[in-house]
Amino acid sequence: MWGALCGCEWVLVDLPCLQIEMIGEEAAKLQQRYPENSVQIAAKQAEIVGLWEALKLKASKRKAQLNDSHKFQKFLGDHR
Repeated sequence: MWGALCGCEWVLVDLPCLQIEMIGEEAAKLQQRYPENSVQIAAKQAEIVGLWEALKLKASKRKAQLNDSHKFQKFLGDHR
């Protein structure tokens, strides 16, 4: 059960790769189309990537906490 992907993990595996690539491609197109706004576009792209990385870190920490909780509950159940 815990070795397989949980219901939400696929989001952390497949979707970000596609979305981050699409955002990067779209940002490059927008920078070419609107060179006067290139700095702002790059800043927003960097912000999005940074926020995504922070979310992945938060999700990873939460997964570790849930895994630890599961192990603890299993330990308690085994020693009753």
